[in-house]
Amino acid sequence: DWFPTFNALAGVKEPAQDKIDGMNMIDMLFNGNDSPRDEIIFEVSGSVRLPTIRKGDFKLMGDMLFNV
Repeated sequence: DWFPTFNALAGVKEPAQDKIDGMNMIDMLFNGNDSPRDEIIFEVSGSVRLPTIRKGDFKLMGDMLFNV
């Protein structure tokens, strides 16, 4: 999400045909608004790698799915 945010800060317009996989976070960073994202993606490295994504009521940890 840094790329679209920095582009917006610099006044760079995103061409319509080049959709960027990211979101402009200016309103969240400078205006105190909520993040436009509704998912959280993270991975903790260590002895066991466990990639995790949470979206809405669901959390996928490795190959385990939870309805939280």
